[in-house]
Amino acid sequence: MNAEKETILEKIKKLQAMEESAAEVGNDHEAAAFAAKVQQLLLQHKLDMSELDDFDITDDIKIDEEYYDWDDAGIPYSRKRSHWLTYLGSYVAQYNGCRILTIKGSNNIVIVGSDESRSIVGYILSVLARFGKNSCEKAYRKEYYKAKKEGTEYMMKGFKRAFLSAYVRTIGNRLREANKEQLAEVSERGLMVLDAEEQALKEFMDAMSLGKGSGFRQSKNLAGALAGAQAGEEANIGYNALSSDGSRVKNLN
Repeated sequence: MNAEKETILEKIKKLQAMEESAAEVGNDHEAAAFAAKVQQLLLQHKLDMSELDDFDITDDIKIDEEYYDWDDAGIPYSRKRSHWLTYLGSYVAQYNGCRILTIKGSNNIVIVGSDESRSIVGYILSVLARFGKNSCEKAYRKEYYKAKKEGTEYMMKGFKRAFLSAYVRTIGNRLREANKEQLAEVSERGLMVLDAEEQALKEFMDAMSLGKGSGFRQSKNLAGALAGAQAGEEANIGYNALSSDGSRVKNLN
């Protein structure tokens, strides 16, 4: 591993430690802000690497796969696939230079990409999955107590599924738009690096035999969908997040 790669991975480890400290005291928004900084480091690292005189695109892009579970997000192993986690993983991986594979009979996944990109994706997934899970539980409890007082508990059916579905869709939409903005600012040399990494990733995936997964079952619970979409807007995806008063929160410098 060259010095540049060692440097960014060390920075990632330090930021992960800071994020974990924030998560331990229940500060999910602060934890997500650390994820934002890590994602910025990854893109900047790729562009910096592309400007080095001795950087050879073919030699320096190495694709591999890595098993990933959701322990850091506080989500236990299950023998049943979790569709919201699968879709979240797919979105985060796609817009951070990776892809994911699902595992039959498991809610865990495999991340495919370069060393740095896999580290970033795994890290951001942990933050966003934990934020989504915790936000869903809080929103459900709030709505349930309200419904119980009004004698309308039956209206809570499908709330969590609707919440998580809307949460993931919102995250995906925000990532797609932010990715367009980022690419518009990338130099020609930087685009060559990103294109070469995408091609290497495609060749790696094409060499594997992949099955097709089933879709995400939708729920018509409007309250859950609205709450999930709001949580998706509040989550820091590596760019700017919305605070509780609707203003944008700047990422860490």
